Amino acid sequence: MDIYKSLGDHFKKASEAKSPYYFVVHEHACPDSLGASMGLVRLAKMSGLEAKIVGDFKASTGYPSNADVLKYSGVELVNPSDVEQKSQIMYVDCHPGSTNLLKVKGDIVAVLDHHKLKEDGSEDAVSNLAFSDVRIDYNSASSIVADHLSVVLGKTGFDPENGEDKKLATVLMHGIRTDTKKLIKGNKNDYLALALLEGIADKSKIAVWEDYRYPDEILALLNRGESVSVGPYLAYVIPEVGNSDFVSPTADLLTEFEGHDVNIVVAEVLAKGKQKRRFVVRGRSRRASHDIGDILNSIFGAGGGKEGAGGADIPYNQMFTHFKLKIGKDVSVTSQILFGIESGFNKLVEVRDKDT
Repeated sequence: MDIYKSLGDHFKKASEAKSPYYFVVHEHACPDSLGASMGLVRLAKMSGLEAKIVGDFKASTGYPSNADVLKYSGVELVNPSDVEQKSQIMYVDCHPGSTNLLKVKGDIVAVLDHHKLKEDGSEDAVSNLAFSDVRIDYNSASSIVADHLSVVLGKTGFDPENGEDKKLATVLMHGIRTDTKKLIKGNKNDYLALALLEGIADKSKIAVWEDYRYPDEILALLNRGESVSVGPYLAYVIPEVGNSDFVSPTADLLTEFEGHDVNIVVAEVLAKGKQKRRFVVRGRSRRASHDIGDILNSIFGAGGGKEGAGGADIPYNQMFTHFKLKIGKDVSVTSQILFGIESGFNKLVEVRDKDT
């Protein structure tokens, strides 16, 4: 199947449905999901489909550059609660079964993602959609979209004199660099995607975004957390977190400044609105040999991801059951979770030592 023609045909057919079409990014959205969605808006428009992006990029939370990226690109996001029941949905940088899926009304008709599908029926669910493009050999959703654009635009590519082309190329390049840790975790597919954007993207703007300081709230979370480490593994457990948007960038910051190969943040996120109290877990690794999804599953019994990054959103009661936690005065819940994680780390080290 020609995946490039298939995407164009999908958009053309979707335009005939006369119902709204949305690109929906994941919770705790990152620059990669925004860049990929912007590129898909362009591709859809070239096929006669007007589409919008659904997400919640907050100015003062999550990834530091989000607010400025949105202002620069001129994109206005649709609030998840405003999506109508009859809408057509393409999930971007996530898929049905993802732990960080942003749930909205409407019919899921398509997926574009670079994360490994979980072995829980997700693969069947995605394969039955009208369109799906899941490439785990790419380290960024923006890389996949740039590849689609390279085929559709052909030899002409982006127009360096076109302001909108420049903005799109800039946001795509920022998305690729964000998810590949400034290309440290990139591969030939990501580099080929960047080749399309070279000479068009505003690198000075990207340099500013990448130099943004982390919000004080993230530093405060690390100061409140308690940690445990075994060999190459480090975990921080942070109680009573009010905003889950801070968890992913906290894991990024921890990995940037700590010397461990694998860094995990476990945040007890308080109930807010319809969202119940839960534990948000995010993991990062410095080496491609560490599959974060597998590590999280071995310790918490839940999780998804790939080499480099992964996560899990675990219901409060499920965490209690998994670690057999008890509420009492003698030992805090945080200490009990740390003990459970330490036991998991020890098992991972034992397996590693046997293999070597």
